[in-house]
Amino acid sequence: MTGSFSFSIYDDSLDFGEISTLLHTPPSSVIKKGEKLKRGSTVAPYDSWHLQEKFQGDGVDEAALVLLLQKLTPFQKEIAYLQQKYQNVILNTYLQSNFGQVGFNLSAETIRQLSLTGLEMGIHILSYGGVEE
Repeated sequence: MTGSFSFSIYDDSLDFGEISTLLHTPPSSVIKKGEKLKRGSTVAPYDSWHLQEKFQGDGVDEAALVLLLQKLTPFQKEIAYLQQKYQNVILNTYLQSNFGQVGFNLSAETIRQLSLTGLEMGIHILSYGGVEE
C-alpha cells in the first residue's frame, strides 16, 4: 500500500506566500488555477496549497499522520484563520492498494491531535481489487 496524508487548502485565489508564512513552512506542492494537471488534459479548477507526508508499506503508516499533525498543531490559530479565509481547508488521506478491502485504525491520541487542529479528515481510497483467495 502507498499513500499520503496531506494538509490542503483550496480556493479560487490563494495567497501562497501568506499561507507559507503563517505556517512557517514551504508547501510540498502548489497548483494554480488553470494550470494543466499531470493527469491528461485536465486543468486545475482552483488554486491549492499542500503539505504532505507520504508512506509505503503493508498498511497505513500512522506515524506519517502523527508527523504531519506535529507540524500543524502549533498553528491552531493560523489554521482557524485560514478556514475563515478560504473555501476548503482539510486534511486528506490518500490510499492506493492492490487489495479489494482496505482499512486502518487510528489511536485515540492521534484522533485527539487531529481534533486539536480543528480540521476535517477526508479519506480517498484507490483499490485495484486484486484479492487472491
